[in-house]
Amino acid sequence: MKSGLWRALAVMLAVCGNAQLADAALILPDRGTLDRLLRTEAVRENFERFPVDPFGAIDLDVDSLDATTVTNGQGPGLLVPGITIEDESGLQWNGRGYFGQPSRTISGGSTLHIDFHDPVGAFGLDLLVFAHLADIARVSVFAADDTTLIGTFQIPVFDPSFEMFFGIADRGRIGRVSLTGTTWPWSPVVDDLTFGTRAVPEPGVAILFMVGGAMAWRRFRRR
Repeated sequence: MKSGLWRALAVMLAVCGNAQLADAALILPDRGTLDRLLRTEAVRENFERFPVDPFGAIDLDVDSLDATTVTNGQGPGLLVPGITIEDESGLQWNGRGYFGQPSRTISGGSTLHIDFHDPVGAFGLDLLVFAHLADIARVSVFAADDTTLIGTFQIPVFDPSFEMFFGIADRGRIGRVSLTGTTWPWSPVVDDLTFGTRAVPEPGVAILFMVGGAMAWRRFRRR
């Protein structure tokens, strides 16, 4: 519960004053709120399909990756259908234990772009860093046309053992998200991307925060 509330507070502080959220809602305080919104339409990519040895990492031979890609002798089927992940500076698949990674993850050489083939109603992902390389992840979310900026969010990420969940819903649909580190030249590390095309009717940051916060408070009271 404490970690969930801390994540919620960190995101709220990071986006305070952002004026682009008229039709969008941050999903707080954790992934459980996203799962309840998307229900059975949730699709999750956990980045476990590429056979990276523990404590190792592999630079991929491509800078664009989707479910059809064959690279480094692996594929297709490395990603779930419906998304393309790209970084013009190259992609890296990280193994469990590589600089503290809790599981297999993916990162880019500069800015990591995630494109949804069909615009989604909501998505969420875990943001991580490499051990001892804390950063502030800049997350830019774009509308269904892949061009109109919904909002840019600064998310502090301190340690790979403490994933920062970021999620957002938009009634007008989301087409693309870009992730950039503000301290280091590579992108933030990404794990457990969840998305769904279901329209999410709940408007405003406050409603989702209240729903997630109330559930977290009930769990705390039971403990």
